Amino acid sequence: MLNNTRSKHYRKLLQGFLIIVLFDLFLLEILVRIIVSLKPVSLSYSVDLDWKSQIVGESLINRQSPYILAMGSSITNQNLNPELLQYELQKVNPELAVFNLAHSGGTVESNLYLLKKVLATSSKPLLIIYDYPVPWQFNGGYLSKPDSTLNHFYNYYTGRCLSSIKRDFSTRLECGVKKYSYLYRHWHDLPVILSKFPKLIFKPETNILFTDSGNISRNGWIPRYIHLSQNAFDSYYSPRGINFNQREKGIKYLFSDFSFDSSHFEKLVKFTQAQQIPILIVWYPEHPLSLDYFKKYQVKRSLFNEYLTELEKKDQVDSLNLSDSLNSQRYYSDPDHLNTLGANKFTLTIAQYLIQSVL
Repeated sequence: MLNNTRSKHYRKLLQGFLIIVLFDLFLLEILVRIIVSLKPVSLSYSVDLDWKSQIVGESLINRQSPYILAMGSSITNQNLNPELLQYELQKVNPELAVFNLAHSGGTVESNLYLLKKVLATSSKPLLIIYDYPVPWQFNGGYLSKPDSTLNHFYNYYTGRCLSSIKRDFSTRLECGVKKYSYLYRHWHDLPVILSKFPKLIFKPETNILFTDSGNISRNGWIPRYIHLSQNAFDSYYSPRGINFNQREKGIKYLFSDFSFDSSHFEKLVKFTQAQQIPILIVWYPEHPLSLDYFKKYQVKRSLFNEYLTELEKKDQVDSLNLSDSLNSQRYYSDPDHLNTLGANKFTLTIAQYLIQSVL
């Protein structure tokens, strides 16, 4: 009799605890929506953003001679060699300079911040080279939708948390709330991600991830995060592919509340057009296995081609699709960035295009 009474008592305590937790999560959801609706979009936190600002302050103050700006995220920051591009372009125009202001985790907001800082004191650039603004490269910064990888918990609602420009209490509170809310709303992704780790832990001889900055792969992909096995590569790719697939069975989720007039990228397009600054959108080389994974999870690559075509027609934005370059060999490597060899090959391709079509 006593045991039954205790059992009922513990059951009621557990039920009460669960009710409190659910109620707290409900309040958290309300708090997140209030904070996001009241606060402007945070700039992307990036250690690169601060020193890119220094480049603006040191090299682009009162500049009147012609120059080109490369902007965007780490894809442009690491994949485009500004010195090599400048060397090639100066064969046509000796006064032309190239500055790479792209930075890790860069968003439209952070790049607009740098661009406005440049224009405050200098003449307009001849051209802006910018990342292709869709997540085919697995870059979550542009459409600002959740990314199901453990290292992207901050990509909730409207962009990454914390600002290297303004680190006040409200910004930190917003970041913490976003991170907690992400875990709450996307808990179903965690089992998929965590299920990959036992294979990495218990089979280290066939699932090695290591760093070797001195190694150069012949097909041009950076060996910073080398995945020597399919399991290791799956641990990086599968959650992202599953994340795309579970959202209405394809990429449509990413565009469910997306329009050309309200997107973050449209802000950049409208600003450059208002300033009469030409912009070139570059679709960077894809990793050799990316197409395989998107086929597996039924994400249609044609949707991105349609988006790029629509962007060209509507806003008269020039684009350069190099997605099929530098990916002839299979290599388990960083899926977003090229190594020095690949970056130089890619930069020479950009230079050739600019000389023939722009300069």
